[in-house]
Amino acid sequence: MGTRIDPEPKVLPVVETALNETRINGMELFEIDVDPAFDAGAGTFVRCRYGLLRIVCGDHAGWGSCTLSAAGHRFDIVRWASYLHRLKPMTVGEAIEYAERERGCWGACKSDLVLEALSDLKSNAGNNRFGNSEEPASIMKHATAYYSVLY
Repeated sequence: MGTRIDPEPKVLPVVETALNETRINGMELFEIDVDPAFDAGAGTFVRCRYGLLRIVCGDHAGWGSCTLSAAGHRFDIVRWASYLHRLKPMTVGEAIEYAERERGCWGACKSDLVLEALSDLKSNAGNNRFGNSEEPASIMKHATAYYSVLY
């Protein structure tokens, strides 16, 4: 009998363990105005504010996105993003549990945004796909507002 060789080495448990021991050390929310798009429900073109969240843990980062506001409604990024401070002292695992638990208070948009970024962080941690420090700078060129939580 031959030895079975697994074509994909399993490094994720080691990376996941490291992420669950390392505290989140930064979050950035970029607000980007999107050109008006047709909203079938409203029957007209509406302007939309789109949010990109970057969560950093050690040398790794993950991204999430959501619609912040639509149809030209007033929007205050500082007020909207203040909930992110609660994730400040947490590990990735703790932040996932907390975001799931706070879904009722935060609402689906905020909770899903955080969970998407944390999931992306975990899936990219093995290859450090978003380790490029120039990426946020290129997004900043298109952002109309920026909110940062650094530790």
